[in-house]
Amino acid sequence: MVSDRLSELRQHPDPPFLYAFSRSASFVRTRDVVFQSAVVQEAGLARGLDTLLVELARVNKHGFNASELERAKKEVLRYYESAYREREKEESDRLIHGISGAFLQGEPVPGIELEYGLAQRFLPTIPLDELNHLASEWIAGQNRVILVNGPEKAAKLLPTDAQLSEIFNGVEGRTLEPWVDRVRQEPLVPNPPQPATIVEETTIPELGVTRWKLSNGVVVLLKSTDFKNDEVVLGGFSPGGSSLVPDDRYVSARWAGQVLPEGGLGQFDKIELGKALTGKIARAYGYVGELEESVRGGASPQDLETMFQLVYLTFTAPRADEKAFVAWKARTRASLENRLARPETVFSDKMQVTLAQGHFRRRPTSVEMLDEIDLEAAKAVWRERFGDAGNFTFGIVGAFKLDDIRPFVLSYLGGLPSKGRKETWKDVGVRSPRGVVNIEVKKGIEPKSQVRMTFTGPAKWTREAAHMMSSLGSALRIRLREVLREDMGAVYGVGSSG
Repeated sequence: MVSDRLSELRQHPDPPFLYAFSRSASFVRTRDVVFQSAVVQEAGLARGLDTLLVELARVNKHGFNASELERAKKEVLRYYESAYREREKEESDRLIHGISGAFLQGEPVPGIELEYGLAQRFLPTIPLDELNHLASEWIAGQNRVILVNGPEKAAKLLPTDAQLSEIFNGVEGRTLEPWVDRVRQEPLVPNPPQPATIVEETTIPELGVTRWKLSNGVVVLLKSTDFKNDEVVLGGFSPGGSSLVPDDRYVSARWAGQVLPEGGLGQFDKIELGKALTGKIARAYGYVGELEESVRGGASPQDLETMFQLVYLTFTAPRADEKAFVAWKARTRASLENRLARPETVFSDKMQVTLAQGHFRRRPTSVEMLDEIDLEAAKAVWRERFGDAGNFTFGIVGAFKLDDIRPFVLSYLGGLPSKGRKETWKDVGVRSPRGVVNIEVKKGIEPKSQVRMTFTGPAKWTREAAHMMSSLGSALRIRLREVLREDMGAVYGVGSSG
């Protein structure tokens, strides 16, 4: 719950830290620790630490809200419920953690059946005052260790011991108001769209696939599976993407899939949306690629309608929030400032620019590029690309029955806007250089190097040719590893792809 509060603060314009969290964990076999951590901008350590300490002091003084505790209970119980449903299909790598804990530390391994039953029995009984008392004990100032680290170039900005003590002492005695828990109670989609009809239904028996064509032009391919008991996966695409966007809006289009979700969906900002989805396993997000616009989603079978609602809102109600955009830019700018400190990144950027002969749409990500993103342009591109779903094809796979999923498909996919637009992507003119081109990048001080060879040429795409090229890459990767790494010991790693 502390981490949730810290996450809210990073959504504000000019955030005090890039991210922060609070967690408890095993330190050594006989000792546990509670620790808080924050990553800040180079000149933001004092402010970030002060904010972190203020929020811990706020919890210590006022505790948590009842609504925060109820959400935490729902999330934990939903986790156990999902694990219980998948108990017969659990992946081996997840089971091994419990087994190793039992062997190394004597931890009990009762099994998910008993764990789920205990969670159902005891979680609802946890009182708020008891939790707040426990939090005040965990966040106490005794036995505290402070660790600060940063890049060498920012060494002068790191605080001294005296300055750290001053920050800690400055929080004591400060007047702090209780935390305000912002929650929006209204439904995600207040007015569900008018359902469409199925105008054409066919099957592909050898694949177990059912194909529906809806009255708004949307095509839906459905396949019920039993690989997992608590998962349904959705994907949809339409050809076009940013290739149909002019150069002056290309950068905004490229980043639209990251910028707009920061504002939330519909009437919900990002923080409110996260709280509204508490206790549900459902997600959906859109993306404008170069050749297509697409949407991806997933859900537990019991939360299918929520997933479809998120898909519907992704198309019809993107939320451009200026404050959220400013906060995202500040965090992203800070993360990009040291990007070119890695020799591998410099080399990769040089390869990218050279192979595209400096094409405008193949520029590497940079701080300067952030300033080219226009929020309104991103929203306009999004509405243009997702404003006509009539050319979209959706695939839905997972644990569902056709009769159960049909109403959601007809309402939320069938209710998407359609204008009858038929289009495809266009060639944006990226061409590789001819002949042999040598690139040499000297960067870094470590005694290591990286070599990359890229071969380009014309080819006619077919599914079979793509499969053969991928298979060739896999076979070559095995052979290169055997010879260069295992036999010769000449490389850290080697790979190939096509």
